[in-house]
Amino acid sequence: MTIAMTTNNQIPCTDLDLERRFVATKINAGNLIAGHDISPDDLCSPKLNEIYRACIYLDANLDKWGYEDLVSELEKTKAIEKVGKDYLMNLATSSNEIVLNVKPMTARLKTLANARRKRDKMQTAIAALESADYETADKEIIALSELSTIGDASPIYSAVDLAHETQAALESMLTGKSLVIKTGLRMFDRFAGGLFPGGMLLIATYPNIGKSQLALLICRKVAETGLPTGILSLEDPPILTGSRLASHVTGLLSSKGMFTGDYSAERVMDMIDTLKDSMPAFRALPIYLTQCGSHTTPEILDSATKLIKERGCKVIALDYAQSIQIGDKAKRHEALSSAVGQLKALCARHSVALICCSQLTANEGGIYREPSPNQLRDTRDLWQMTEQMLMLWKTLVESPTMWRLTKSKIGNVGIGGIVKINTVTGMFDDLGDKSNDQREETGRHYHETKNDYD
Repeated sequence: MTIAMTTNNQIPCTDLDLERRFVATKINAGNLIAGHDISPDDLCSPKLNEIYRACIYLDANLDKWGYEDLVSELEKTKAIEKVGKDYLMNLATSSNEIVLNVKPMTARLKTLANARRKRDKMQTAIAALESADYETADKEIIALSELSTIGDASPIYSAVDLAHETQAALESMLTGKSLVIKTGLRMFDRFAGGLFPGGMLLIATYPNIGKSQLALLICRKVAETGLPTGILSLEDPPILTGSRLASHVTGLLSSKGMFTGDYSAERVMDMIDTLKDSMPAFRALPIYLTQCGSHTTPEILDSATKLIKERGCKVIALDYAQSIQIGDKAKRHEALSSAVGQLKALCARHSVALICCSQLTANEGGIYREPSPNQLRDTRDLWQMTEQMLMLWKTLVESPTMWRLTKSKIGNVGIGGIVKINTVTGMFDDLGDKSNDQREETGRHYHETKNDYD
């Protein structure tokens, strides 16, 4: 059967990247896939179909098997030429493709497989009706109606499934693989652990306090470890993000000075030379930005999908939630929650950590005091939706920027301090601690106001 292609050479109802990650997980951590009802025919890729079919055969006939056993089985079935040894080796050594939370992945693959079967049944039924073959048409329509009740529900986890998830997580720790993504921010990683793949970190601030700076800082530090990161920018133009990134990478440039005209021609030439000398560092930095023009939910989801599938991003930052375009302003609260929820669900399917920037509204005390989550602008649902939440604020216009971890499902809550600033570039550099006096004062205020968001 010839598989129909779309105009951009994609196969409808298919996620080849997800199929690849599924088979890579099967080869490298087969216990994760045990008990999940995926058949070889559920995979559209002919190569991955053959490899997975061989894996199932080895499961049924050997207590333990490895890469050499897999090669031998593919050679016996004469499928090795179709698969290609280089392709198989690349798949078997792709430990970064392993997915720990396999249940959503297998559910998605099953849904796509059933969607392809429905499409095929429908096309056969239509062709039969056009040729007056009503018996075949009836048969295909009945089969189509039966398929319509299969595979579209959210995954259901049994106690054994949950035990397998925990076991797989523990086994991955033995190989040195962390369950979280370290941000490079010392205090955050120490007390919150890091970013949770499939989870969300909410960065909430008043306007112009530094939510975009902090999101970029995290993306840059994660990218420096080799993990690709992406930014969905709904606010700042690329030149502004680019100048901030240049400040981070070179440690010499001040992005603000570029736009205020504070530099002489000689200084500008020096900065150009610095940028040229730093190009190897930029090339080694897997960080990607996409400017979402219309700010609509479909465009944001499409852009996020491209960052995940085309660039392999493991962390995505949305900057910022309130910039999402909502048609019916009377339902803005529900629509914003839905948009961020859909983006989070997309990231969760691919085990990608989401950073969501959000604005706060001022309370009766103004903006120069520690905020609480009930000040989230337009929607407080983000507070319930997120696994972690960082809040930034200032006590005076010229005072240091303060931070606090106000929610964390995998770490300590209430930890906070002063944001460290690079004295040369003026950019955020890290999340720091605070003096004893500051710790006592902010701690007192935290306990006074924490009932606002408990």
